[in-house]
Amino acid sequence: MKKHSTLWAWLLFALVAQVAFQQQGGTNARSRGATLLALVEEGSFQIDRYLSLTVDWAQTPDGHFYSNKAPGPVLLALPVFWLVDRVQTWGVADRQQRDVIREQSINGNLRFLALLLQLLPFLFVAGLWYLELEKLKVSSVTRTLFLCAVLFSNTAAVFMNTFFGHGLAATWMLLLFWAVWKQRFALAGFCFGWAALCDYGAAVYAFPLAVVAVRAGLRRRSFVGDCVRIAAGALLPAVLWMSYHMVVFGGPLSLPYRYQNPVFVDMAHQSVQLWGVLGLPSGTILMELLFGSFRGLLWTQPWVLLLIVALVAVRASKAEASLSREIVQAVLVGFLLLLLMNASFGGWHGGASAGPRYLAPGLVLFALALGLRADGFSKDLRLGLAVLVGLGAIFALVALSVYELPREDMTLWGFYFDRLTGENWKTPALRLAISLPWLAWLLFPAFKGISSQSVQG
Repeated sequence: MKKHSTLWAWLLFALVAQVAFQQQGGTNARSRGATLLALVEEGSFQIDRYLSLTVDWAQTPDGHFYSNKAPGPVLLALPVFWLVDRVQTWGVADRQQRDVIREQSINGNLRFLALLLQLLPFLFVAGLWYLELEKLKVSSVTRTLFLCAVLFSNTAAVFMNTFFGHGLAATWMLLLFWAVWKQRFALAGFCFGWAALCDYGAAVYAFPLAVVAVRAGLRRRSFVGDCVRIAAGALLPAVLWMSYHMVVFGGPLSLPYRYQNPVFVDMAHQSVQLWGVLGLPSGTILMELLFGSFRGLLWTQPWVLLLIVALVAVRASKAEASLSREIVQAVLVGFLLLLLMNASFGGWHGGASAGPRYLAPGLVLFALALGLRADGFSKDLRLGLAVLVGLGAIFALVALSVYELPREDMTLWGFYFDRLTGENWKTPALRLAISLPWLAWLLFPAFKGISSQSVQG
C-alpha cells in the first residue's frame, strides 16, 4: 500500500459522510446566521430584524436583541458570508426582497460555512496529528484507532457539518495542542484565543495548558520568551473578545448569558449562581453527563470513559517524553474542569443534541491521548478500546444518518431507533447501510493487528 493510504482513506470517509449526510443546525446555528445577516445588511450585531430565525437571543437593557452565542464563528465567517450574500442579492434594490432571499437560503449558507470553516480545517489538523504520531513511531494499530476516534467517535465530530460553533472550537483545540506539542507558542496563544471565542467553555483549558507551557519553557530555558510569544499570539483574539463584549454587552467579561432569553435562565433559584445559568456543580447532572441515557458518554463515546480509567491507572513508560505526559495530563485536567462547569449548567443537556455538546471541545482531545499512550497498554485493554471506539463511530454514523437531532427529553438510542424503523426510515437506513461496511473495512486492520501483534512498550 502507498504511504499514508490509511490516512487518506479515513479522511475521504469522513469527508463523504459529513458532506453527504445533511443535518440542520436549528435555532443555535441560525442565531449566528441572524448576526451574519444583520452585519452584511446593517453593519450591526443587532438581530432585531431577524429575530424570527432563532430563540437563542440576548436582550440588552436598551431593548435590542443579539445572538447569545460566542462570537468567534461569526467573526471568522463574515468575509466569506459577505461575498456569498453579495452574489445572492446582486441587483436586488429592495431590502425586504433581499431579506426574503437571505432567509430562504440561510440553512444552505450555514451548511456551506460549516463545511468550509469547520470540516476542511478539522480534517487537515487531524492529518497533522496523524503525521506526528507516525514520526513518534506509534504503531499502525494505534494510529488507526486515533483516526477513528478523532474523525467519528466523539461529539464534536458529529457536529462538523452544522454551524454550531462546537466544531470550530474543537478544531482550534486540536491545533492548539499541536502547537504546544511543536512548542510554537505564538500559534498556541492564537489558537487558544480563537477556541475561547468560538466556545466559552474552552477557556477552562487555560490553567492546564499554562502548566504545560511553564514546564516546557523551564526545560528549554526560554520561559520569558515563551510567555511573550503566547501573549503576542493571543493579542488579536483578546482584542476581538474585549471589543465585542464591551460594545455589545457593556464589559470585557460581560457574556451574553447575562441577558439571554429568560426561557434558558434556569439556575436563578440557586443562592450561588452566575448569569442565571451557572450554579454549583450538581452530582445528578454529573452522573447524567457520564452515564445517563439522554446525553451520557456511556451511550455516545464509551471509549472515553475506559481511556480515562486507563490513563489514570496505567503508568506512562519511563521512556515517554515529558511533553507527551504533560499533554495527556492537560487533556485530563482540562476535561475535568469542563465537566464540572457543564455540571453547573442548567442547560447541560444542550437542547436538541446528539450528545453532551458542551463537552465537545474536550472530548475530541482524548483522541490525542489515545494516540500518545495506547501502545503502552495491554493487549486486552487495547482490544477493549478498539471495540468501544468502533461503537462510538457507529453511534456517530447513526446520528449523521438521521436528519433530526433528539430533544433533551428523548433518550438517544431510543430516538435513533425510532427514526431508523419509523415511517421515514428508508433514507437514514440507506445512509447507515452504506457507511457501516466502509467503517468496518477501515477498522479491520486495527483489530487484526491487535490480535496478531505483541504489545509494544
